[in-house]
Amino acid sequence: SVIYPGSDLRHFTCPDDYTFPDNTVGMVYRLDTDKLDDKVIEVFIRAVKKKPGLLCYIIGGGYYLVYYKKRVSEEGLGRNFIFTGFVSYESLPAYYRKIGLIVAPVNDESFGQVTPFAMGMGLPVVGYDTGAMKEILGTPESLVKRGDIEALAGLVVETMTNPRQRKQTEKKNKERAHRFFSVEKMMNGYENLYKQYIT
Repeated sequence: SVIYPGSDLRHFTCPDDYTFPDNTVGMVYRLDTDKLDDKVIEVFIRAVKKKPGLLCYIIGGGYYLVYYKKRVSEEGLGRNFIFTGFVSYESLPAYYRKIGLIVAPVNDESFGQVTPFAMGMGLPVVGYDTGAMKEILGTPESLVKRGDIEALAGLVVETMTNPRQRKQTEKKNKERAHRFFSVEKMMNGYENLYKQYIT
């Protein structure tokens, strides 16, 4: 049997009829070398160049924060980016509600909670096909080859210009998150597993 890590989806929640912004994307990570690299910001820069009205939230702090800000400034795209620095767990859902698409341009993903958090909120997710991403999302359709900046930037823009597809993905992601990745699901899984060996 498989027991997935559980997230508190009562904290990361939105009404089913909530309307996410249609011009805002973002990512939520520690901006450190264990998952990201210096090329990650290029995904957002290229997406903005393809869709100039796009607003990008870069949520998190760490090693690459100064460099990412520098690259955005060099491209003259400061108005299109909001760098929040580190954000508390308590306030994180409010930031998810400001975003219409979560981008996961990670080089490695064992089983991070950023994606299940987004799915629990009802958000679509696109990213690199790496680590557990395909298993978390349950489909390869919203993933591209790791490191393909142009393909991921294109997928970001394509997703943001297709509200009908986004709405369908929002519903599927929310259902999948609650089916597999809630704290309650994890606890039930362990309880049933223990019972097999105790009784």
